[in-house]
Amino acid sequence: MEGGIGASIGRFETFAPATDLQASGIIYHIPFSLGLALGPGNNIDIAFTYYFHPTVRQFAGAAAFGLSIPLQ
Repeated sequence: MEGGIGASIGRFETFAPATDLQASGIIYHIPFSLGLALGPGNNIDIAFTYYFHPTVRQFAGAAAFGLSIPLQ
């Protein structure tokens, strides 16, 4: 599990029936991740990661699968 605070650069717009928000430049975001390492050497991982941008009330998320392959 991970959490924190970060920054995003760009232009953000949120249009909904009751919402019309715009922001540009550098705005803060709150990342949150939840993951699990599997396998005998913890070389397989599954994670869900999310970013919340409170300034423009946006939420983005993704599911990720990772595989570590040793080079030696």
